Amino acid sequence: MIRERLLIISLRSAKVRIKGLAYRNHSLKDGSRHVCVPSYIKPKRLLGMGLILSLFCFPSPAQDDKGNRTQAPLVIYGEILAKVSSDTLELAIYEDYMGSLVKKPAPTIYQIPVSSGDGYYGLPGNITFSHTTKDIKGYAFGRLTSKAHGTLFSDFIITPGDTVGFFMDTFRNRLVFLGPNADKYKIQKELDEAKLVDLAESPANLVVEDMEAFLEAGTDSREPEYGVRSFVPYPKEKRLDHYRETLEKEIEGHAYFDIIESYKGVLDSEFLELLEINQLGKLLFPKTFNFNINRKDDRDAWSEVFLKALPSLPGIDYDQELILSAPFYTDYLLEKYLAGSYSKRTRAFDEVLAIENSYLRDRMISKFIMRFYPVIVKKEEYLETAFSVMEDSTSIELLRNFVEGKTKGNEVPGYKLTAEDGREVGLDDFRGKVVFVDFWFTGCHACVLYNGNVLTPVEHHFEDSEEVVFLGVSVDTDREKWLKSIEGGKYAPQGTTHLYTGGMGSDHPLVKYFSFQGFPSQVLLNREGKIVETTGLRKDHEAVIQLISDTINQTP
Repeated sequence: MIRERLLIISLRSAKVRIKGLAYRNHSLKDGSRHVCVPSYIKPKRLLGMGLILSLFCFPSPAQDDKGNRTQAPLVIYGEILAKVSSDTLELAIYEDYMGSLVKKPAPTIYQIPVSSGDGYYGLPGNITFSHTTKDIKGYAFGRLTSKAHGTLFSDFIITPGDTVGFFMDTFRNRLVFLGPNADKYKIQKELDEAKLVDLAESPANLVVEDMEAFLEAGTDSREPEYGVRSFVPYPKEKRLDHYRETLEKEIEGHAYFDIIESYKGVLDSEFLELLEINQLGKLLFPKTFNFNINRKDDRDAWSEVFLKALPSLPGIDYDQELILSAPFYTDYLLEKYLAGSYSKRTRAFDEVLAIENSYLRDRMISKFIMRFYPVIVKKEEYLETAFSVMEDSTSIELLRNFVEGKTKGNEVPGYKLTAEDGREVGLDDFRGKVVFVDFWFTGCHACVLYNGNVLTPVEHHFEDSEEVVFLGVSVDTDREKWLKSIEGGKYAPQGTTHLYTGGMGSDHPLVKYFSFQGFPSQVLLNREGKIVETTGLRKDHEAVIQLISDTINQTP
């Protein structure tokens, strides 16, 4: 599909661009509500255009006779051949998913009970399970995890009414999908494997301050064997040249497109189109994201490079209803808007506001603000503009819920957490004192660094003060792991009051309330339990000490 678009575009332009076609909606006599038609093909020319339309047209999403999206559950079942005779499976279903960079809205979590096979249901020695979810409306994304074996699949597209089984042999680390809709999951597994091949074959580039010193330090290292990677260094003054290579890297012949092509005629064309848009977003994302995160010594030079490539980077050139369900593509679009605004010295938010499709515009507005909220200076202005133009109730609710836990002066609800001794504790139990809360999880390297560089000196400064209390809230889902991490002392100073989410992790109501996008995350509350700061606490320890001192000295 992408290849056909590239071919036609190359015929229409002296420059080969990775750019899709604009579409119009046209009613058909067979009762279909919409059909996608290239904008340069007039309706009266539809006859005899079957071949071309087969390359570009996709049936509208499953709908009932009233035009509403159908709703149906996911049925999932299977067997696991493993050494252990018990396991815990967790299925997370993300509807209206905005992607891993925003992680909103929160998923619906299903704890799937398992049983040992008895020969009548599952073979003896195997773990068996089956589960039916609540109705799913429209495209959703799913993640299935096993406590004993880790993630079985993640970010897989799920459609209403899917029935899929799988058989996993943990001894040989093999997973196969079964059942009526197995092909939908097989293709996504193949795409994941292609991504892994990409990672294994890509050079591990590393920018270095002193190339000579770096090379000298590695003189005693072994020469990597075939298939074993090592860092590929380049000097910092060559960052722009390296980025230009990233920008010019061809994606047209990527294995993703071969895999999707092989399923034509097997799977629904719209489902394949959605997969393709998402995969395209994954390939394009580094071209824009790398621009945004690179240090730019010469703004004009960097801007010139990006603006030269900008016409070849696709925008909202595909079915906008499908883009709504393609979070990896919208991730790319946001980074493109940001890079473009830097290069043109304009405001990225204005490009989002200019999106014509109101549903897509509203989703992108809410995603933009959530994605970049920590670095938006004029937050109130952005929010006022957003709420004045947004129409989609789902997007409005998502943004309101996100902002509620970040608005200074809001009183935090008294959601309960669990102390080390099993007592229930809420943040409202500490009224009358300034409260500093650090959220962390076991295995978080950034959490360890924050503890050592900021928390420890801050708590040491206030160790004799009764005006402030320091809380450490773990989002671990395993209590024993949490207790072991506390004992190790890497994640919080000794004077911290440790609290636990009761195994709910990021799904705990308090964590959801603050809409954290990563960890560690911190919250500062005044004596009345109202928010003082939630997004500006990743500072050096002296700045945090000053902020806490100012809060202590505030007059109620």
